[in-house]
Amino acid sequence: MIAYYFRIALNSFKRNIILTALTIATISIGIGGAMSTFTVYYAMSGDPIPWKSSRLYTPQLDSIGPKARSKSDEPPDMISYQDAKALMQVPVGEHRAAMYQTRMTVTPNDPNQAQFAISARAAGADFFTMFDIPFKSGRPWTAADDEARSDVVVISSKFAERVFHDADPVGRAIVLNAHEYRVLGVLKPWDPAPRFYDLTGDSLAQSDNVFLPFNTAIGHQMTTIGHTECENDPGPGWQNMIASNCVWLQYWVQLDTSSDAQRYLQLLGQYASDQQHAGRFSWLPMVRLRNVRQWLAYKEVIPTQVQVVMLLGFGFLLVCLVNAVGLMLAKFTGRTADLGIRRALGATQRDLFVQCLCETALVGVLGGLAGLLMALGGSALERAIVDENLARVTHIDIFLILITLLLAEFATLCAGLYPAWRASRIQPALQLKI
Repeated sequence: MIAYYFRIALNSFKRNIILTALTIATISIGIGGAMSTFTVYYAMSGDPIPWKSSRLYTPQLDSIGPKARSKSDEPPDMISYQDAKALMQVPVGEHRAAMYQTRMTVTPNDPNQAQFAISARAAGADFFTMFDIPFKSGRPWTAADDEARSDVVVISSKFAERVFHDADPVGRAIVLNAHEYRVLGVLKPWDPAPRFYDLTGDSLAQSDNVFLPFNTAIGHQMTTIGHTECENDPGPGWQNMIASNCVWLQYWVQLDTSSDAQRYLQLLGQYASDQQHAGRFSWLPMVRLRNVRQWLAYKEVIPTQVQVVMLLGFGFLLVCLVNAVGLMLAKFTGRTADLGIRRALGATQRDLFVQCLCETALVGVLGGLAGLLMALGGSALERAIVDENLARVTHIDIFLILITLLLAEFATLCAGLYPAWRASRIQPALQLKI
């Protein structure tokens, strides 16, 4: 019977092509507009490491005082060098790593290539294991390499292609900041969005090109290119900087159970209290411990403007659906004679309601397909006008395609409920000539 209803729907489309086309166009424009805005929100709101985000935590410690807080009720987002060194000794957590972003000048082996600058990340040895970063070849450095301040690096595959072309770079030397380093490994493409482990800048910025041991970078006095907050001027020189309370490092720890997280938080609070009693600072200690999802929510990774634009997009869809209701009412009203005859021949109100819903569902399918094409076009337009980093992650994947089609079908069926109900209530006597 359902197949019969769909055949009737196709015949109805042929008899009233203009009204059918207007209904499909209205649905498709609404769906295309809503999903074009949703793709940006989806790109910024995803969990960058869903299989592990509940076990990765970043601690916060108030080491620069109330006057320097960006939020009056929260400690700074980063930690100082001396706090990072102390947290590395906390006996809770399977993996832990301090890190910061810096910049290095590359001197290519090819004399025909000019020097160029790249972003680099200094990190503890657990960085790769903790974040499940895949390797294309080679290996990460060890804790012993980090302690020995070894001049070794791990590079991205994109950087390896640029500098070493088709050659395997593992074991080869590369000159960075006029200093020779040995390549230990090459990463597979790895670019989490948002870049949860460092939200001091653009959360959608690309991952770094070069990674080197944390203590090696400290030994070479490589300054951060990220944000730095200080209570007071630490004074000139690298030693004053790392001995100060200035916060400029990210720190992450893997805590596999809730009891480990609770214990770590207690130890963090005890450490802060000990620092206060030792006279390092006079204010009451304040600590926080957040996992990846909590951290992204706290940092408000999704700007208010993106949320407003998305709401406007779905508001536009609602307006389109209201118009679609009117068009379908007009369409079904124009078929009162056919529907009245079916009622006179024995069809029930339920039969007519299902018939009209089948026709509505077919409109939803066609509107969804057209809306998907519009969403793809809208997404391409967005990538052309938005920031480069946002454009890089804004795309429609299989999940968004399914959401688009399902939303179109669901929205169209909802819009068609009232017109279908009105059409099913028709009185056959009014349509028959005696």
